[in-house]
Amino acid sequence: QQQQHHQHHQHHPNHTPQTRDSPVACLAAHPTLPLYASATLDGKIALWHFARLNPVWEFCVGPGQNGKTVALRFNTPGNKLGCACSNGRLHVFTIGVVRGACPSPPFMILNTSMQIKPLHDFHFLKSSGSLIAAAGGNRADLCVCVWDTLLPAATGFRHSFSCHPDAKATCLAYVPGRDILVSGGSKGKMYAFDLTSMTSTGTVDHAHARVDTLAYDERTDVLVSGGLEGDIKLWSPDRRLQILHRFPHVCESRSISRHPGNPGLFSNKAITRVYFQSGNLYACTAEG
Repeated sequence: QQQQHHQHHQHHPNHTPQTRDSPVACLAAHPTLPLYASATLDGKIALWHFARLNPVWEFCVGPGQNGKTVALRFNTPGNKLGCACSNGRLHVFTIGVVRGACPSPPFMILNTSMQIKPLHDFHFLKSSGSLIAAAGGNRADLCVCVWDTLLPAATGFRHSFSCHPDAKATCLAYVPGRDILVSGGSKGKMYAFDLTSMTSTGTVDHAHARVDTLAYDERTDVLVSGGLEGDIKLWSPDRRLQILHRFPHVCESRSISRHPGNPGLFSNKAITRVYFQSGNLYACTAEG
């Protein structure tokens, strides 16, 4: 029986990656390949294959000087990976698909701290990902900004949107078909921006008590938001941001959340992340 038990565990190994790093703050799935990326709070980034126990690539963006890791994203084609840190540094890596999908060292470090600090979220824009939007800050005129990474660092800053007065921009979503950027804020407002004209086109004053997460699904053409009070809401992904449906109080009242951008801010209810996959909507809650 002991031999059979031993053989059973040989054929069915534990597929949970073991690590001694600090807590994982962010995860991101590659859009086309069986890969996903992880980033710890202290800035250790790893690229994993779903069928392997060990990471295929690791890189440390450097603890201390960069602050805590707050966001991790691939661009739409999957050839770029970005990692944002709270002090305003955004590290962008190139994914070399031909050579085993191992990223290079960061080909660019975008320092947004002159405009946005602390940094809470970012998003690749356009299909190439050369334009990057970032959200955070403490000033209404510098909450949501756009950079062109093809230009030199001194001239790459393109535009800032005036939004979220007396608040911070906490999260972003991008609607590529309409070229619209949507931001959510710590006071519960949502804004829509037309990136063609670089103008604000719509505002929702009381979307949530605080907007913690946004996501857009191209398959269903729906924008979804999750907030501090535990609600999930569906919106029209256009300039007007009209409410389509509300899932009230998805979280139980006993749940507790600590926002990564505001470590001292607690909630008794919270939707920590919303995500679309194959036309289905998934939500992570603070109660686990």
